[in-house]
Amino acid sequence: MSAYTTARARFAAWAALDSPHLPADPVDAMQLRLARWEVRQPFWRADAAFVALGCCEEVGERASAESPDEIEDAMGDVAIYAGQVAMRNRLAMSGLFDAADELPALHADAWRNLCDAQGRVAHLALKRSQRIREGALPDEEYRARMATTIAALLGAVEATSYRSGRSARDCYLITGARILARDWTANRVTGVAP
Repeated sequence: MSAYTTARARFAAWAALDSPHLPADPVDAMQLRLARWEVRQPFWRADAAFVALGCCEEVGERASAESPDEIEDAMGDVAIYAGQVAMRNRLAMSGLFDAADELPALHADAWRNLCDAQGRVAHLALKRSQRIREGALPDEEYRARMATTIAALLGAVEATSYRSGRSARDCYLITGARILARDWTANRVTGVAP
């Protein structure tokens, strides 16, 4: 089964859940909780290109991270933004994490692989926003490409983070829980909820 087929099927199984209901899988539950949280924030935009900028920002943070805690935070943040791109494309992160474990690296160098994967996510999101090149493809074909690309990004960020001892999936859940405690509408400077 392809990354796309799995991620779409899992998404379809829980996409219609109303709050407070959540999927049984902890990764899917976190993705849905983060999506519900995000639409209440002042920066919410429907366009995935906006969110793909977050992937780029966090890959930069990963490059700057030195301690295991910083590495895990950056890895989690990359996965959070990737999850928001996935949400906009009706893809379940649980399927994408599974696919990430199976995809071969595009390059022998882990950092080159991460830069390439991050660039591909940004490319697809931008082209969709512009409605040109791959962005002009039918939804299913475009989403299939995005699924593989997000899975490659998740695998690539994990490969650069072997010193942390945690998987990208674990960091997604840990960082996601911290993000859910923020309220950027209440406090635009720190995000600290009242």
